[in-house]
Amino acid sequence: VVCTTQTINSLFGARFIVPGTGMIPNNYMQNFDPRPGHALSIAPGKRVTTSMSPVMALKEGRVVYALGLPGGRKIFSSVLQALLNLIDHGMSLQEAVEAPRIWTEGPVLEVEHGVKPEVRDGLAARGHNVQVMPTVAGGMNAIQFHDDGSMTGAACWRADGTALGAGGGLARAGVRFVLPR
Repeated sequence: VVCTTQTINSLFGARFIVPGTGMIPNNYMQNFDPRPGHALSIAPGKRVTTSMSPVMALKEGRVVYALGLPGGRKIFSSVLQALLNLIDHGMSLQEAVEAPRIWTEGPVLEVEHGVKPEVRDGLAARGHNVQVMPTVAGGMNAIQFHDDGSMTGAACWRADGTALGAGGGLARAGVRFVLPR
């Protein structure tokens, strides 16, 4: 199972294309602090912090869900909300990745249009500075692995994306991708 966060960080990433690949590398190196003695100072073997967090959820040692999305710091809460929708609320994979999201950092509570008005009003009545947003974070893609070896894929409306199974052999024991003809 491969689960990734596709991002190049800033617009045009590192601002060059790797010859022969057509790929633009990310520019997360900019997150380092060039001054010595700081938490994010450049040092041998040190890794820069990022918000990339592709997630695989396991049950009894087996992958049940693989999901991820672009979206900066909003990735963490978006993935958590999808997992809560799957595990605690019994949503289907498609419902979970498409469900309205919320996010807060500082004084503003961002909610998507899909959050019911009575919920937004209730949050505002409790003192939250509710701001309705078209989207919170990016387009989530996910795979659910079923006990019988089959899989379900989902892609949400927030970005262009699709769920796709690629055939050609065993991905892991007991799972075979077969493309319809």
